[in-house]
Amino acid sequence: KKINSLKSKKNYPLTIYYKENNENIEKSLQNIINLNPKDNHMLLQRNKYIFSPNNKMQLQKKNKNIIIKLHTVHAAKGLEEDIVIVIDVNRGKLGFPSEIEDDPVLDLVKKDRDEISYAEERRLFYVAITRAKKKVFLITDKINQSSFVRELVENNYDVDYMNKDEVDVLNCEECEIGWMVRREGRNKDEDFYSCSNFPLCNFTYQICRDCNKGIFKKNNYSEYMCTNEQCLSIAPHICNK
Repeated sequence: KKINSLKSKKNYPLTIYYKENNENIEKSLQNIINLNPKDNHMLLQRNKYIFSPNNKMQLQKKNKNIIIKLHTVHAAKGLEEDIVIVIDVNRGKLGFPSEIEDDPVLDLVKKDRDEISYAEERRLFYVAITRAKKKVFLITDKINQSSFVRELVENNYDVDYMNKDEVDVLNCEECEIGWMVRREGRNKDEDFYSCSNFPLCNFTYQICRDCNKGIFKKNNYSEYMCTNEQCLSIAPHICNK
């Protein structure tokens, strides 16, 4: 099934919503609903333990003019709604893909073992993102992004972003497993980027103090230049170590 775009080619049918630090799921959902206040919404979760029916009732009370439904992805097969929000697209055993390992005995009796990683989870993910008549939102934590989200980002799929950091999402050059996350410094204007796998990986990027947006990366002239095209400042000195 093809997901149709809402209005224009620039308004992609799939949006990755990055939760802000300390932002609860209720606030994230309300922020998304506020973008489409006249459309009905379907909330989907890989596991039923993330967002409860009571939570959904409280959200419905705040949005009386629309219909809000809550289902697991399994239960959503064959269903459709205007806006679909997948609320647990993170790493972990209760994430999406779920990282709970299959029973090894069950694995032995499977007729065809899929070689693609998380093959069954991918099929469920496809179900989730094809339930929308208009638009799909994937809610993820910046530091704990699902491998499915990372694939969308790293392969430059046509997706929109909400709450994305000023610098494009970068993979860690040191461990090549994590990605760069903006973090608060000890003092004002001392924010920096470090690997999502911190403290296992301590790789960092310095943020340009002139624009407080870009990061310094080496250009063709071996200079460290701000990646913000509106700034392009040259760092006076950055230790190669």
